[in-house]
Amino acid sequence: MADLATRPDVRAVYGPPGRYDRRRWWLPLAVLVVAAGVVARFVAPAPLWLDEAQSVAISRLPLPDLFAALREDGSPPLYYLLLHAWIALFGTGSFALRSLSGVFAVAALPLFALLTRRLGGGRTAMTVVVVLAATNPWLVRFASEVRMYSLMVLLVLVGALAVDLVLRRPGPLPALGVAASAAAVLYTHYWAMFLLATVGAGLVVAWVRTRRTGVLWALGGLIGGGLLFLPWLPTFLWQMKHTGTPWAARPQLSQIPSLVNSWATAGSSKAAILPLLVWPLTVVGAVLPLLRPTPRRTVLSPPVLGAIGAGTIAVAYSMSWLSHAALVTRYTAVVVPFAVVLLAFGVVALPNRYAALALIVIVAASLLVDRGITRTYRTQAAQIAAVLDTQAKPGDQVIFCPDQLAPDTVRLTHTRAHLITYPAQADPGRLDWTDYKQRIEAVSPHDVANAAAGAVPRGGHVFVVYGSGYAPFGSRCEQMFTTLSADLGNPKPVLLGRTRLWEHGWVWRWTR
Repeated sequence: MADLATRPDVRAVYGPPGRYDRRRWWLPLAVLVVAAGVVARFVAPAPLWLDEAQSVAISRLPLPDLFAALREDGSPPLYYLLLHAWIALFGTGSFALRSLSGVFAVAALPLFALLTRRLGGGRTAMTVVVVLAATNPWLVRFASEVRMYSLMVLLVLVGALAVDLVLRRPGPLPALGVAASAAAVLYTHYWAMFLLATVGAGLVVAWVRTRRTGVLWALGGLIGGGLLFLPWLPTFLWQMKHTGTPWAARPQLSQIPSLVNSWATAGSSKAAILPLLVWPLTVVGAVLPLLRPTPRRTVLSPPVLGAIGAGTIAVAYSMSWLSHAALVTRYTAVVVPFAVVLLAFGVVALPNRYAALALIVIVAASLLVDRGITRTYRTQAAQIAAVLDTQAKPGDQVIFCPDQLAPDTVRLTHTRAHLITYPAQADPGRLDWTDYKQRIEAVSPHDVANAAAGAVPRGGHVFVVYGSGYAPFGSRCEQMFTTLSADLGNPKPVLLGRTRLWEHGWVWRWTR
């Protein structure tokens, strides 16, 4: 982090800026590949999984209720406010809802190119980074989800460009840009704190070493962004105490390689070659300037980008370990764009023939994964809703155990049966994460089962929508099965869980 305010002349490191320009044939091909990546951002199976349904349920609320629901959800408000406005304009169809993230993802593509240029890349590097970003499976995956991660990628790129500008042209207006972007990422996802802490530490070191005015203005901008976050601070502190990630175990160091690999594969096993090629090239893109001394100027550099990314992951891991919080790939949206930019620099550092071959392999493997992403269902909510619509009648009892299977199903079902969640939620279509583990432990699954069995009329049914592997629940859902079977006899399975899906569920039916 010591060289945060400096950058080598990257042309001398990575080659001249337009060294593929004589081969014009590859530009139309690049356009086609980028177009395919853009289309993939707007194509995904329609049913929304839990987190997406939760986003919609919160964002549909009137603004005062929206802020109250966010307090229970554990998230900052910016994405939900934008989705609230988007819903008012375009409605709540799955395609319309996911399109907001797709728009953010497409808007980020020219910013990838601009950041690459600011780091010293020429036309070749700019084209390569757009191709890589357009086809990157991680970026495609979260561009087709009703969550804030594509917005986070966009804002991180804006923030990096703002810091670069203030280092180049110190002054109050560029510093205001840093403050605005810092506040925006803080209001989008709390992992922004880890990124800003890393950048702030690097700026302090750079100020001590260089005493350059631009570094001081950048620090002032970061502080200003923190001040803009102060109105939300009481809510954040309450959320830290009462919400969090109750389903998470303390992270292990062994998780980090798979976490980093997912930036290239989005968790798919279809392109195992990608990490073997991507990460050596990413490291080359980050460290090559350090191996070839060149004149330096007061701006960001690829090595610094790599240091910021690595530092952010180190801080995030440390804080997650201390607080028993989740360490999952979607939260790493704060650093994924840096990895993509560094990969582009690593590709253009290769001799022409090998650079072209590496790019072809990466893009081809990425498109293979992207095709899977656009075709893979993320939840069985639509199937569960169809079963309930056809079989659950008025007077029947439907228990969701765990309650995390309810929001996406409730959004789709039209059943008039009585819907129950375990633990109980005021609205089955929206989760309240407040003191979640304690609420689960406070309610006996036997009491819930007995109440449901006693409430159903003779000839009626009790349905249990069940999912396995939800950490806070232990064997409570299975205990509910035992009680219902003792009261009503053996159940009939009416839907089997597809365990290969991210969010799967079984539906069991008891008849009184």
